Amino acid sequence: MLIVLTRDAKIMAWAASPDSGAEAWPPLKQLSAGDQRDASQQLSTLLKLVKPHEPLCITGHGNDHEVGDEGRKRADWTWTSPQLAELLGGLVDGYKGPILTEVCSNTLTDFSANLVLALQKLKRLNGVWVYGYGKSVDVTHPFPDPSKLDTNRELTGKQVNF
Repeated sequence: MLIVLTRDAKIMAWAASPDSGAEAWPPLKQLSAGDQRDASQQLSTLLKLVKPHEPLCITGHGNDHEVGDEGRKRADWTWTSPQLAELLGGLVDGYKGPILTEVCSNTLTDFSANLVLALQKLKRLNGVWVYGYGKSVDVTHPFPDPSKLDTNRELTGKQVNF
């Protein structure tokens, strides 16, 4: 499943484009909620639909500490790594699929690394691999093949272990 966590029209259009590579991550889901609370509830509902071994990609704007919308407007959605870890903890029991955070980062301690630490603290998703970028990711960056995340040279993988 590919979930778009932003209202950015460019990201939404790219995810829906046949050139994006998103077809490797079916189904494509776009949050369409109102405020932050509604968006978190909708995200929680979508995460409950992810199958036990299904690859999950989360895309939007991001940095080392948060994902979602780019700005700080009242209607923007933003999740910190602990907040997203809490929501991901609601994935189906026994979830073992890979998770890709297709968001920008500034350092090797990227969002995915912080997400893994938050999941370990919550004792959720033991053994799951989380992948992310230690760099900026262009809006039109193609989504990688989910079956080749571990060999993708752009990505850094971290495993949840507790």
